[in-house]
Amino acid sequence: MPETIITHWGSGGRPDGFAKKNIIDVFFTNFIDICMVILLAVMGIGSISSNTYIDNENLERNRKKALKYLNGIGYSFFIMTLTIQSITTTIPIFMVQQKNIPLQLTLFVCVAPIFISVALIYFYIMLGSLKPKDKSYYAVENDDEKWIYGFIYYNEEDPCLMVEKRLGAGWSMNMAHPLGKLMTFILFLILVVTMIICFI
Repeated sequence: MPETIITHWGSGGRPDGFAKKNIIDVFFTNFIDICMVILLAVMGIGSISSNTYIDNENLERNRKKALKYLNGIGYSFFIMTLTIQSITTTIPIFMVQQKNIPLQLTLFVCVAPIFISVALIYFYIMLGSLKPKDKSYYAVENDDEKWIYGFIYYNEEDPCLMVEKRLGAGWSMNMAHPLGKLMTFILFLILVVTMIICFI
């Protein structure tokens, strides 16, 4: 690896940031890569293994639909992970070889997650549409006192990592769950490290 390495590529894939070789600049991308894989894996597994409520009317049909939508969520997270991996695992190669990042790869990594996110939102909405129409059904995550400021879920008695959002489509993380605390710490660490690097 050369003494001066590329630390950033512009939108056209051409290097526009350089620095002296050091451990932080060399391995920062790998750190982000590992954290993103862990985050997406936990969110994906947590979503498909969380409590899913379906209407008892036409139970078998709704169960099959729920399985289809849960599979869609799982595969979407998996494809999202592979998409991000396509750039984070190749950056060290371009760094060592002092080369431009192909524009096609940059465009793919920027555009593909948009379509995957649309698919995820669709699956979340469709899964939510299978919930019982009767609003009186009880779910542990419906308790008001378990929601801090109405959107942060903290319930030590709930073994689920992910619970359905109170508003909108998708899931929220149970911050009282050990993995929930770990993921919050990782996200906070990424934020802090990213901000510190900007000033180094």
